[in-house]
Amino acid sequence: MNDRWRTITIIFAVILALLGGITAAVVITGGPSPVVLPSPTTAAGASTQPSAVASAVASALASAGAPSVGPSAGESLAPSSPTPVPTPTPQANLTTIEFTSMRLDPQSHAATGAAPRTFAFTTEGPGTVTAVFKQSIAGGKTIACLNQVGGTSICRTGTAETLTSRTTRAKASWTATAIGSGSSAPTLNITLTFGSSKPSVKLTNGRFDGTTFPYDGVTYLLTDSKAGSVVVKADWGGHPFNYSLILEPASTPPHALGITGNSTTATGTFPIVAATAYKGTLANLDDGMGFTPLTMTITWP
Repeated sequence: MNDRWRTITIIFAVILALLGGITAAVVITGGPSPVVLPSPTTAAGASTQPSAVASAVASALASAGAPSVGPSAGESLAPSSPTPVPTPTPQANLTTIEFTSMRLDPQSHAATGAAPRTFAFTTEGPGTVTAVFKQSIAGGKTIACLNQVGGTSICRTGTAETLTSRTTRAKASWTATAIGSGSSAPTLNITLTFGSSKPSVKLTNGRFDGTTFPYDGVTYLLTDSKAGSVVVKADWGGHPFNYSLILEPASTPPHALGITGNSTTATGTFPIVAATAYKGTLANLDDGMGFTPLTMTITWP
């Protein structure tokens, strides 16, 4: 205890001696000298040297064994670098197909054969699946659903719905469905985005009723990063119709459809160029005979 007080006394004595010397200097010179602003070099140099008082205090503390204040040797006061945020890995084999201007059956007509348009597909690897239902012609609300088979189902009712789900499975089966709410029969663009190295979508409960009805087939848009072939297989059963089955660049101007065949089925293989948008059409060119169900599978590179 006596040693500590002795140290403190020495420190204060040093400070008082230095202050006394400064006071005496001011008195002898007849007052303070004019203030001169230091040059940048002088100021920088002065900032790196401790003052006489600070040096004396530091020396006294060191001799007394008091702990030092400030960074130790090797320490830096510079702020640490922020931890880099990893860049998300793009989803593998992501692909998109859009079914355009597809008119839905109204839910209220279920007794006469109305059913949800159903799109079945498979994903490979973990990732996100998105189904977008957007009206191209106003016509009431849609009941839209996205379901992972054996997993969860998401359903919403509205005029524009985006349904998103995620899978961690190496392989998973999905369905997306759409039907008009109540007596509504809206016309939609339905877009499916998912990951697959060999994408394929199967439409069931489509309609192939003919040109006298507003349900005469399917149109769609797709683009793939790889070159290859689009394969289309369709079956409407029952009665043979004149039909047109084509796939052409999306930039092709609208034109009259020629007859591809007359049958209850249709198949076609169409080469495509990488990174190019294509427009596909399957159309019934005859007058219809009432309700005609359509099944159609589209596979692309």
